[in-house]
Amino acid sequence: LQSDSDNFGDWLYLGVLKKGAGDYEGSRDIFIYAGQIRPQSSTPFANLADLYAYFLNDPIKAEENIKKAIANDSDDYNLYLSLADIYRYKFPERQGMYEQTLLEAMVKFPDNANLIAPLAAYYRDVNQTPKAIEWYEKLVKLLPANQEAKQDLAELKKIKP
Repeated sequence: LQSDSDNFGDWLYLGVLKKGAGDYEGSRDIFIYAGQIRPQSSTPFANLADLYAYFLNDPIKAEENIKKAIANDSDDYNLYLSLADIYRYKFPERQGMYEQTLLEAMVKFPDNANLIAPLAAYYRDVNQTPKAIEWYEKLVKLLPANQEAKQDLAELKKIKP
């Protein structure tokens, strides 16, 4: 990196290595630099969001960075999942944003089982049984071999008000 300070891939790799070694501030600094040399990439911002949310306990910066990542790559559904999780687990007062974020993502990715499953489970977990049934039915339709989803749906139908 000293001979080629523009080697984006190596900077990202170094950031991951530092994170793995527990040097979260060092990892943060590297991902910030990677974002500066490639401001249109989603990767350094998604990595920063993860660091801020789960290692540096700064959910405001986590939200800010995952939104930059989404702005840079709105076609990556995983980024929407990350934002939703930040709302659900790091902003107790804004957990409703979890649902809103996933519903907005569903407009863009209507048949994505990786978005439908957590939304269905969320509705189940917050005792919104009719909505949970609706989303589990969509999931089972998309993934008819998914036994866990079928079982969850059957259990929900037993308790439907």
